[in-house]
Amino acid sequence: MQKNLFLKQGGMAKLVVLSFFFLFMISFISAVPPVQTSTIGTETINVYYPPYEYMPQNQAMYLNIHATNASSILTNITTSCNVHIYDNGGSHLVTEELSYKNVDSDWETTLLAGNFSTLGIHAWILQCNTSSEVGTASGAFEVTPSGQGGNSNIVFYVFIILMIYAITFFGFFNGNIPITILGGMCMMFLGIYTITNGIIIYRDVLTNYFSYVTISVGAICAFWALLEQFDVI
Repeated sequence: MQKNLFLKQGGMAKLVVLSFFFLFMISFISAVPPVQTSTIGTETINVYYPPYEYMPQNQAMYLNIHATNASSILTNITTSCNVHIYDNGGSHLVTEELSYKNVDSDWETTLLAGNFSTLGIHAWILQCNTSSEVGTASGAFEVTPSGQGGNSNIVFYVFIILMIYAITFFGFFNGNIPITILGGMCMMFLGIYTITNGIIIYRDVLTNYFSYVTISVGAICAFWALLEQFDVI
């Protein structure tokens, strides 16, 4: 009798929980990522570089560039090149001279992962100069939890989240113990993954709260189903 009463009341409880969940998702979808810009120098030395738009948080960056003037590729015999990195608060994180690599005719360096621990937009400046010429390039890139940017994959993430929640609630409110346990475990995995990696470019207090709620709901559903499986309740 108590179980039947629980199932009758389950529709309203499910509606309340799903409404709460959709409020979370609306905040994710409506969030707008920062605008990014990049420019290239037009001085007598031309500096060429791969497009760096996004960087994963706490991951080293391998930087390589090419430098030329009007007549030739510049080497370390006549030229030196440096990189400067600034964080989103304007602090000067890196000032480093690049090494020249004869095989590829490029300048390169590896910037340590610790320089990219803070999320947000970072500015960069590249400088190459000889005794009589100079060239610069400048721009910005964004450090995100996953190294991905924009909202191109947000629909996929929302679909996965909704599917996991739907499967769990379907099993829970219909008394399907195996589905409830599986869904609860998936919810706990989703919450742990979101704490670690965020949701695309978002990882903040809001995504952490969402993760904790997801882990908690998943654990409660799975634990409840286990208790029913062993006739404890």
